Amino acid sequence: MLSKGAFSDRARCSLGCEGGGQRALAMFLRCSQSQAARATSPHRPPFERPRSTFGKAAVFSSRDFAEEVEFLTWAYQQHCKRKPASFLDLCCGPAEHARLLSQEGAQCSALDSSAAMLSYAKSKAKGSGKKTAINFMQGNMTSFKLEEKADLIGLLHGSVAELHTHEAALSCLRCICQALSREGLLVLEMLHPKEIFTGTFFEPLEWDFEFEGQDWTMCYGREGDLLNPFSQIVHKSIQVLRYSDEAPNS
Repeated sequence: MLSKGAFSDRARCSLGCEGGGQRALAMFLRCSQSQAARATSPHRPPFERPRSTFGKAAVFSSRDFAEEVEFLTWAYQQHCKRKPASFLDLCCGPAEHARLLSQEGAQCSALDSSAAMLSYAKSKAKGSGKKTAINFMQGNMTSFKLEEKADLIGLLHGSVAELHTHEAALSCLRCICQALSREGLLVLEMLHPKEIFTGTFFEPLEWDFEFEGQDWTMCYGREGDLLNPFSQIVHKSIQVLRYSDEAPNS
């Protein structure tokens, strides 16, 4: 979980941007998966592989989005002395951060490369029962443009790890610099270094969780997943399984 008290304990650095007063804040945030959630039941009912988008959305169910939005607002206030008037949820997934900030009055945009995920995010926002006004955009984090600059940009869910080359990372940061308002703030959520240095990131993990009234299992990594020592890219095998009362048809 994220907390305001934990903010000072995170590694921080500034990213220079030409031609503006933008500030960027890179923070190593704790993984949202609790250690307790990794314990699984030894006796399981049959399972089935869910629809791709629904399964991806289920992965985010363990996150406390309300607490994370509180943290994002607090972080912006620490640097800009006011609440953010606009927010870009970059690589938004289910766009829960944008939805909650929109309900607080911020002008929000949500960008993702997946049309199916954006459709899911739109349905979640519409079905929330509260007024939301989000500009949903399909695009890539290395080549996007905003019509109006954002006070706060969040590149969360560890999505920065999808920038596999220096060129991709620089392209993304240039787009972000162009999208940030003069006193804008960028918040990055990244894998904690201890997960790499202690080797736990390379260990296969499996945990059970509940999402929309159903039981699920996340299988993150498996024996044989490869780390390319030259590119420093890890190929992780990820599988999301949903339990069913009956065994799936073969």
